[in-house]
This record gives sequence, C-alpha cells and structure tokens, in this order.
Amino acid sequence: MGSRLPRDSRERDARRGRGRELEELQADGLRDRRRLCRDRRRALRPAARVHRSRGLHARSVDPVPDDGRDGWTRTLRGTVHRGGGGDDPSGSPPGLGGPLPHHLLARDHPHDAVHAERARRHLGRGQPRAGGCVAVLEIHDLTKNFYHLAALSGVSFAVEPGELLGLIGPNGSGKTTLFNCVTGVLRSSAGRVAFKGEDITHLTADRVCRRGISRTFQLIQLFPEMTVLENLLMAAQERRGTLIGRLFRREESEERSRALQLLDFLKLTHVSDHLASDLSYGQQKLLDFGMALMPEPELVLLDEPMAGLNPTIIKSIVEHIQELNRRGYTFVVIEHNMEVVMSLCRRIVVLSQGEKIAEGAPAEIHANPLVMDAYFG
Repeated sequence: MGSRLPRDSRERDARRGRGRELEELQADGLRDRRRLCRDRRRALRPAARVHRSRGLHARSVDPVPDDGRDGWTRTLRGTVHRGGGGDDPSGSPPGLGGPLPHHLLARDHPHDAVHAERARRHLGRGQPRAGGCVAVLEIHDLTKNFYHLAALSGVSFAVEPGELLGLIGPNGSGKTTLFNCVTGVLRSSAGRVAFKGEDITHLTADRVCRRGISRTFQLIQLFPEMTVLENLLMAAQERRGTLIGRLFRREESEERSRALQLLDFLKLTHVSDHLASDLSYGQQKLLDFGMALMPEPELVLLDEPMAGLNPTIIKSIVEHIQELNRRGYTFVVIEHNMEVVMSLCRRIVVLSQGEKIAEGAPAEIHANPLVMDAYFG
C-alpha cells in the first residue's frame, strides 16, 4: 500500500495539471473569440453607416450655412442634402450630399457589399429609362430555385406602358413560375422585380395586387357558389380592401355599375344571375378574365387564357385583349397557341429551361434558330 500512495498522488497532480492547462486553453480561446467579435463589430461600422444613410447620402451633423452655391440651402442635423452645383462633379459637396467615400464602398467585408448594393437599388427606384418614361414592369436577373432545381435563372426584361408582350416557351420553361414571383405568390431566390420604379420583389400577393397588378391562372379561380355578378364584385375588393373599410366609402354602387359594364363588354349580361358553377368552360374563362380586369389594374398578366377553348371563344378573347390594349391596358400573355401569339403580340420573350433565350418582334422570334431548337430539339 505504501508504494502505491506516491504513485496515486503523482497521477492526481498530473490530472490537475492537465485540467489547469485545459482551463488556460479555454480561457485563451474565449479571449480570442471576444477579440474576433470586437474586430468584426469594428469592421461592420462602415456598412452600418451605409445602411443608415438610405441611398448613399451622408447626413449633416451641425447646421451648415448657405455658401451661395446653386441648389444648396441651410440644413440641420438629420436632414439629407440634395441639389446640384458646387465643385464636385456629382453636384454634391464632399461629406454632405456627395458620393460615399471609397473606403465605405470597399468589398473587404461581405456585409459592406450587401448594404452598398441595397443603397444603389434604393437610388435607382423610379428613375426614367432611356425612352423618358418609367417601365411598368422591370425584371432584373430573376432566379428561383426549388432545392437544386433552377426553375428560373437570371431572367431579365422590361414591359413598357401600353405594351402587349408575349411570354412563350416549352412546358416547364418557367413561365408560370415567373408570374408567381412577380405577383408575390412565390418568393424569388435572387433578382429584383420593380413595378413603375418601385421594388416589389418581397411584397405579398395582396400588396402586389393593390399596387395595380392583376393576373389569371391556368386553373380557373372562381367562387362557384356565387353568381357571375357577385364574382366580379368580389374581385373588386382585391384592390379596394376589406368590406369594413368599404363601409366608409361610397364605392359599392360605382363598382356594381362597372361590373355591369364589364359583363356587357364580355357579352355575359344574360348569365349575370347564374351561378359560376353553371357556366360553360368558355364562359368561365371569360368570367375569370373579367375578374382580373375588375380591380382596374395597370398591368394584367394572363396565364394561358386561350387554353382548352374553341376557336369562337378564342377569337372573342383576342378581340377583347386588343380593344383593352387600345384603351391603354398593359398585358403580358403566356400562351402556347403560336398563331395567336404571333398575331396578337408586338414583342415576344422566349424562355427555355428557366433562361431567356430570345426577345424581339414576332418575325424575329419565328426565324430564331434557338427558339426552333427549344421547341423541336
């Protein structure tokens, strides 16, 4: 026994020594992590200033007297300098309204680039295009992934006011997915969608509708147990708001009058009191089209409006679209009937496997070998 005690004592001392070494290593690691966090916070401060400036405009700290330069007035703490003139070619004095200093735009840290890009997007909202007017719809590098499947990959195009644009492509090319991302039914994985210059990429479907975008679906969306007239009145609420809010506005009679006019335009007056479920398929398609028009949208997205219809109803819908387009409505139409698309649309965008492969006039699309290859292999 006597010979074992010293050995046990040495083992205990060794374990205690290893424990102290482990505690010291843990303490060193904690200090290193704290130091790393402190350095990271310091690195993020420029990016935070970029984010707070909302548009790469630095804010003044003290009252600035008027220096006589054109476009500049006395400003107080927290106000944003705007205007032109001065020595700076951008029209803004350094540190007040001018471009952000270069070190704040450095891409040394990923967060700096993210905030700088957001600020650039904010500045770009509502800017006129080369033609002098803001596009109704602008899609920039729109991407949508379903796990490892890319339904959309970097799609970009614009829709001008009063345009009638065709969107075509083989089945599974991403056309309906694009509509879903534009209208807020799906959240895009990357890219940007702007409506009249306003970024609507992350808006919900109801807010997109209230902005002035309406759509139809491949599968008809009706209220089957309501009459045709009631379906149109329900569609009007998508833009106006809830029933409670409408109690304080005298719009119900106006909406009813507009619904009756729309029924007359679509030649559905004789079935206005019929249940939607009792209509023929062609009449249901016309009613679905009318419901998309009822909120008075500025942009209408039609997803295969002629699918499954006989030639008579197809001709009727084409005439309705052309007449509304002459009145100023803007349309984007997904359609597989090439004869209809080529005669109806003045410009066509072609998707294939989630990518835009062609864009142009109908004659250019008809002669494009990439389009022929996408359809016929």
